[in-house]
Amino acid sequence: MGNNDKFIVKADKKLRIRYIIILAVIILLFVVIFKYFLNYKHSLEMLAESSPQLALGKIVALLKVIIYINPIFFLAVTIYFLGMGIKTYRTEQFPPPNIRVIRNTQLLTGAKAKQRAIILFIFSILLIIFAVVITLFMNKFLQSLL
Repeated sequence: MGNNDKFIVKADKKLRIRYIIILAVIILLFVVIFKYFLNYKHSLEMLAESSPQLALGKIVALLKVIIYINPIFFLAVTIYFLGMGIKTYRTEQFPPPNIRVIRNTQLLTGAKAKQRAIILFIFSILLIIFAVVITLFMNKFLQSLL
């Protein structure tokens, strides 16, 4: 074992495979949703020709679903990054102890780890602001449609 080995957190191959499978499922899900959306768009176009008000109501309903899912997604990601930032700041180690990684990662300690924690905190705050702004903007947009 060389000196550099103690500064590298080794990748967890099982975790990497899990992440690849999850990513593949997410991509497949997006493809299915996209195909469904294309069919839905076509049916809305047909409906708009005969009843524009009804088509507008269906579009508004779809946008409301997106508006209410958006903050939930961003909240989950924000909680993860805040938790990682808190663990990093307290232990002065990035990645924090007992955190598995999907690729070999250089271990940061001390001031560099605290910098990484602060970056995670800032990113979390930006995600929250983004989610709130998008939600408010979309609500305002929907109110202007009605």
